[in-house]
This record gives sequence, C-alpha cells and structure tokens, in this order.
Amino acid sequence: MAEEATFNHVPCITLNSYTEHIETVKVGTNELVGEDAQLLGQKVVQMVSGQWKQGELPDRWDGRTAERILQILSEE
Repeated sequence: MAEEATFNHVPCITLNSYTEHIETVKVGTNELVGEDAQLLGQKVVQMVSGQWKQGELPDRWDGRTAERILQILSEE
C-alpha cells in the first residue's frame, strides 16, 4: 500500500516498525508509527489538516520502467 500511495502522492501511515520499501519513508510519503496509538493520532491529525510533510517520488518511480528496460535490451 505504501508504494501505491507514494506513486499517487497520497500520505501513508504504516502501523508497523518497518516497511519493505524504506524509500517511502526517506522521501517523506510514509510515516512508521508502530503500535504507538498516540503517534498514530498525531499523524492522522497532520494528514487531515493538510500539515503532512511534502513528499516526492523515489528515484526511478516515474512509471517509465518498461521504457528503460526496452532501451537497455535494444542496446545489446
């Protein structure tokens, strides 16, 4: 879910202490809150009040992967 939210520029809160795609946290689109209900509440308030940090897409998450693959294959 964090990957799709990141790609679609939607804030994401992960109820875990880790994520398979840490780049979503690094670029600012995902927050890890673990099992901390108070932190979850704070992040939800930030999200709905428009105070969520400005995130960006991680490198190469531009939807052009197939084009890059074809380019590499055509060079060989």
